[in-house]
Amino acid sequence: MTENRLRVNLDISHWSVACERLLDQSDEDMQLLERIFPFVHHIHSRIGTTQSSQCPDPSDPIYQPEVQCFENIWRRVILTQVERDGPNAIITFVPEWGPYPYHPRGSVREFSEVADTEGARQQGLFERICNIAP
Repeated sequence: MTENRLRVNLDISHWSVACERLLDQSDEDMQLLERIFPFVHHIHSRIGTTQSSQCPDPSDPIYQPEVQCFENIWRRVILTQVERDGPNAIITFVPEWGPYPYHPRGSVREFSEVADTEGARQQGLFERICNIAP
Protein backbone atom coordinates (compact mmCIF):
# COMPACT_ATOMS: atom_id res chain seq x y z
CA MET A 1 0.00 0.00 0.00
CA THR A 2 1.34 3.45 -0.85
CA GLU A 3 1.06 6.37 1.49
CA ASN A 4 -0.75 9.38 0.09
CA ARG A 5 1.12 12.54 1.00
CA LEU A 6 -1.30 15.04 -0.54
CA ARG A 7 -1.76 18.05 1.74
CA VAL A 8 -4.77 20.27 1.26
CA ASN A 9 -5.60 23.82 2.33
CA LEU A 10 -9.31 23.79 3.11
CA ASP A 11 -10.76 27.10 1.89
CA ILE A 12 -14.46 26.38 1.64
CA SER A 13 -15.56 30.02 1.69
CA HIS A 14 -15.33 30.06 -2.11
CA TRP A 15 -17.04 26.68 -2.41
CA SER A 16 -20.20 28.04 -0.78
CA VAL A 17 -20.35 30.84 -3.34
CA ALA A 18 -19.72 28.52 -6.27
CA CYS A 19 -22.39 26.08 -5.07
CA GLU A 20 -24.71 28.88 -3.91
CA ARG A 21 -25.50 26.91 -0.78
CA LEU A 22 -23.98 26.01 2.53
CA LEU A 23 -22.13 22.73 2.32
CA ASP A 24 -23.92 20.97 5.15
CA GLN A 25 -27.26 20.82 3.36
CA SER A 26 -27.05 17.38 1.81
CA ASP A 27 -25.62 13.97 2.58
CA GLU A 28 -23.82 14.06 -0.77
CA ASP A 29 -21.99 17.29 0.17
CA MET A 30 -20.90 15.84 3.50
CA GLN A 31 -19.78 12.56 1.91
CA LEU A 32 -17.60 14.47 -0.55
CA LEU A 33 -16.15 16.64 2.20
CA GLU A 34 -15.45 13.59 4.38
CA ARG A 35 -13.23 12.26 1.57
CA ILE A 36 -11.16 15.45 1.68
CA PHE A 37 -10.81 15.81 5.47
CA PRO A 38 -7.95 13.30 5.91
CA PHE A 39 -5.76 15.39 3.58
CA VAL A 40 -6.40 18.78 5.19
CA HIS A 41 -3.39 20.22 6.99
CA HIS A 42 -4.40 23.89 6.93
CA ILE A 43 -7.75 25.61 7.37
CA HIS A 44 -8.33 28.95 5.69
CA SER A 45 -10.92 29.89 8.29
CA ARG A 46 -12.76 32.69 6.57
CA ILE A 47 -16.52 32.25 6.77
CA GLY A 48 -18.33 32.69 3.47
CA THR A 49 -21.96 32.97 2.50
CA THR A 50 -23.94 31.65 -0.45
CA GLN A 51 -23.42 34.98 -2.21
CA SER A 52 -19.98 36.11 -1.04
CA SER A 53 -16.70 34.44 -0.17
CA GLN A 54 -16.47 36.59 2.94
CA CYS A 55 -19.09 37.11 5.62
CA PRO A 56 -18.98 40.82 6.54
CA ASP A 57 -19.67 40.24 10.24
CA PRO A 58 -19.84 36.70 11.65
CA SER A 59 -20.98 38.09 15.02
CA ASP A 60 -24.25 39.30 13.44
CA PRO A 61 -26.96 36.73 14.28
CA ILE A 62 -28.19 36.80 10.68
CA TYR A 63 -25.04 34.84 9.75
CA GLN A 64 -25.51 32.15 12.42
CA PRO A 65 -26.28 29.41 9.83
CA GLU A 66 -23.02 30.18 8.01
CA VAL A 67 -20.98 30.28 11.21
CA GLN A 68 -22.49 26.99 12.39
CA CYS A 69 -21.88 25.28 9.04
CA PHE A 70 -18.24 26.34 8.82
CA GLU A 71 -17.52 25.53 12.47
CA ASN A 72 -19.04 22.06 12.10
CA ILE A 73 -16.90 21.36 9.04
CA TRP A 74 -13.74 22.64 10.76
CA ARG A 75 -14.57 20.53 13.84
CA ARG A 76 -14.84 17.42 11.69
CA VAL A 77 -11.53 18.22 9.98
CA ILE A 78 -9.73 18.61 13.31
CA LEU A 79 -11.27 15.46 14.79
CA THR A 80 -10.31 13.53 11.64
CA GLN A 81 -6.69 14.67 12.03
CA VAL A 82 -6.61 13.77 15.73
CA GLU A 83 -8.15 10.38 14.98
CA ARG A 84 -5.51 9.73 12.33
CA ASP A 85 -2.41 11.22 13.99
CA GLY A 86 -3.28 11.03 17.67
CA PRO A 87 -2.89 13.78 20.25
CA ASN A 88 0.16 15.19 18.48
CA ALA A 89 -1.77 15.98 15.30
CA ILE A 90 -0.80 19.29 13.74
CA ILE A 91 -3.19 21.48 11.81
CA THR A 92 -2.85 25.19 11.19
CA PHE A 93 -5.42 27.87 10.46
CA VAL A 94 -5.53 31.49 9.36
CA PRO A 95 -8.60 33.70 9.80
CA GLU A 96 -7.90 35.80 6.72
CA TRP A 97 -10.41 38.57 6.09
CA GLY A 98 -9.62 40.84 3.17
CA PRO A 99 -10.42 44.43 2.24
CA TYR A 100 -12.77 45.50 -0.54
CA PRO A 101 -13.87 43.76 -2.77
CA TYR A 102 -13.95 40.88 -0.28
CA HIS A 103 -15.26 43.11 2.49
CA PRO A 104 -18.27 45.18 1.38
CA ARG A 105 -17.94 48.94 1.43
CA GLY A 106 -20.06 50.55 4.11
CA SER A 107 -19.90 47.57 6.47
CA VAL A 108 -20.52 48.28 10.13
CA ARG A 109 -17.15 46.76 11.06
CA GLU A 110 -13.80 47.19 9.31
CA PHE A 111 -12.30 44.03 7.86
CA SER A 112 -9.26 44.26 10.15
CA GLU A 113 -11.54 44.35 13.22
CA VAL A 114 -13.45 41.31 11.92
CA ALA A 115 -10.16 39.48 11.27
CA ASP A 116 -8.82 40.23 14.76
CA THR A 117 -12.08 39.31 16.48
CA GLU A 118 -12.49 36.13 14.45
CA GLY A 119 -8.85 35.15 14.96
CA ALA A 120 -9.25 35.28 18.73
CA ARG A 121 -12.65 33.57 18.67
CA GLN A 122 -11.47 30.81 16.34
CA GLN A 123 -8.31 30.21 18.37
CA GLY A 124 -10.54 29.48 21.37
CA LEU A 125 -12.88 27.35 19.26
CA PHE A 126 -10.05 25.22 17.85
CA GLU A 127 -8.47 24.81 21.29
CA ARG A 128 -11.80 23.62 22.72
CA ILE A 129 -12.21 21.15 19.86
CA CYS A 130 -8.72 19.78 20.47
CA ASN A 131 -9.40 19.47 24.19
CA ILE A 132 -12.48 17.30 23.61
CA ALA A 133 -10.85 15.14 20.95
CA PRO A 134 -10.33 11.52 22.00
